[in-house]
Amino acid sequence: MAIELNLDNIKFGPFKQQPDVFSEYLEQVANRPGLMGYKNTSQYGGKRGESLYTHILNGVMLLEALRQPLALSDLEARLLFTVFTIHDINKDPEFDGASYAKIAIPTNFAQLVQKLGLDSFFPQYEHYLRDTPASPVNMVGIVAV
Repeated sequence: MAIELNLDNIKFGPFKQQPDVFSEYLEQVANRPGLMGYKNTSQYGGKRGESLYTHILNGVMLLEALRQPLALSDLEARLLFTVFTIHDINKDPEFDGASYAKIAIPTNFAQLVQKLGLDSFFPQYEHYLRDTPASPVNMVGIVAV
């Protein structure tokens, strides 16, 4: 079986890939000092022993894998990546030991978003903090509406 090659579609020179949401997350959040600081923060509970950094990246990579089957838009992906990144606010060293119910308020989530550089990755985050209950898990509900 011979493969036919259409030379009209071949371009020469440096290939510049279009930025995608996951690549932007890696560049603007995952590979920055804020989130990388979580490499030294150990999980407890069901993910005991795993670093918080690894836990967050595993979750974001799972969300990225589900993007196409769920037909998620870029906005929805940015929102989900952001929410997953901050969902363990009580494990951040600044809030460690505090009750989740007491610290899960919009101002604390906004502080964490800025600390981790998520505000440059998802500039619209403030809109979702204002319009939803305090829990970042509830931020996801606005996407489905």
